[in-house]
Amino acid sequence: MFTRVFYYPRPLCGLPDVAISATDRDGRSTIGSSSYVLSDSSAAELAEDVEFYIANGGNPKYSLRDPKRFPKAITALYFPLRTRVAGLWTMRVGNVSGPDKNYTKGFEYLVGHDTSLAWKWTRDPRFAYIIRQYGKRSEWTEAEWAEIEKAAAESGLKRAPWMDNRSRVLPATWPSWSPVCSTTIGGSAAPPRSGSARALATRTTTRSTCRCTPSACP
Repeated sequence: MFTRVFYYPRPLCGLPDVAISATDRDGRSTIGSSSYVLSDSSAAELAEDVEFYIANGGNPKYSLRDPKRFPKAITALYFPLRTRVAGLWTMRVGNVSGPDKNYTKGFEYLVGHDTSLAWKWTRDPRFAYIIRQYGKRSEWTEAEWAEIEKAAAESGLKRAPWMDNRSRVLPATWPSWSPVCSTTIGGSAAPPRSGSARALATRTTTRSTCRCTPSACP
């Protein structure tokens, strides 16, 4: 499977090829929908499948989560966090992204399995904060929860990390999900004056254009 696998609709190739060449620069599916991409396959999901094999006696040389050899497996775990604009709003690109979708569309992907996996693999305190505030205590042992609480407390975060997303471009293969210009980072969390609530997301299909001024787009 590591060298010969058929993953629809890709041609026969190796599993690393699927994880790298068949995903965008964020390690996510190339599907053109900001809704579908959160539930579609990713480099992190493929790496997790291989970790299950290794945990059950498989050869660890086949691991796909080494950040130096396969950085997309880790990058993919930050994608749900990086996609949030104006607080909790998600991008609106492609299918299932119309105006009927509310403020918390896709919230389960922001605080669910990907976040737990991201904490286990990266120990980034931002994920510890999310788990402590929104996760399920019952899913962790006493020792694991104590570590999460300690990391969250020492992170210095005073609100959810997606509220302080910086200006960024979310790349894709066609060619971009969205450029996002965030202003007044660190302001009040009450819309419309919060740092994240002043964010601007531009849907693009052929090119990316950020129209903010340099002083407003750090």
